[in-house]
Amino acid sequence: MLKRVLHATLLLFFIQQASAASAGDIEIKDAWVRSAPPNVAVMAGYLDIINHADHAIKLTGVSSRQFETVEVHRTIMRDGMMHMEKMEPLLLAAKQKVEFKPGGFHLMLMNPYQPLLRGDNIYLVFNFSDGEQLMLEATVRDQGPEGMGMDMNMEMDHGDDHHSH
Repeated sequence: MLKRVLHATLLLFFIQQASAASAGDIEIKDAWVRSAPPNVAVMAGYLDIINHADHAIKLTGVSSRQFETVEVHRTIMRDGMMHMEKMEPLLLAAKQKVEFKPGGFHLMLMNPYQPLLRGDNIYLVFNFSDGEQLMLEATVRDQGPEGMGMDMNMEMDHGDDHHSH
């Protein structure tokens, strides 16, 4: 395990495309975090996770040394309002891709230890049920790799129910 973590850490310094990484049967690519004003307590992260295995694997958690908490959430419409629903663990079906994008699955990066501005890198660690751990960088930017800059300035109800799962 330690050898794998050290290997993944070294890879971070040599990967040209820092927003992509893979380990075992899991590949994560196109990782980015939406820029926000410096005083914002929650940021959103987006990426694609691909399970190349012939069996389902669960994403059991995500962490970052730059945030107090990182959670996997999904935006859902309920009673005519947008709600956030915590989705951990997240089942990754065999041979499937899960897209984390505005209006759907996303990472909630909560309580940054210091302001993160456009161009900064955020270091994320993904843990999976098969024991794999994947580390990568996500760059803070205004929009995603394909220019998907959906305006998220709408009221969203995070409610108190996402802490009880």
